[in-house]
Amino acid sequence: MSFKTKKDTSYLYRILIISIFFMLITSLSAAWLTDIPKRLTQPNGVQIAAFSSGDEFFSWVHDENHFTMVKDDLSGFWCWAQEENGELVSSGYPVHLYNPESRGIRPHARISAGLYRHQ
Repeated sequence: MSFKTKKDTSYLYRILIISIFFMLITSLSAAWLTDIPKRLTQPNGVQIAAFSSGDEFFSWVHDENHFTMVKDDLSGFWCWAQEENGELVSSGYPVHLYNPESRGIRPHARISAGLYRHQ
């Protein structure tokens, strides 16, 4: 295909720009999901009903009251999470043994906005 006039080239250029614009917009939108049921298994076999929320860049596991859970690196148990320096860390309290409120753990623990942007 040859372009004989400046008008032909300009038309093709506009189509290219519009196509790139739409590709960028569709790739920038994250698929946000909330309260997707999930079943967790502790190392001792105890089953825990939980939920997963987030998008493809960051997601977290929580209970019905929005207390966040993380898997403890040392014990392998799912424990209540706490925010520490903008990150989620294990409290060391397994979710099947402890009430998070009685341990001073707050609901809705998340990573910092800065960490989220760098994901």
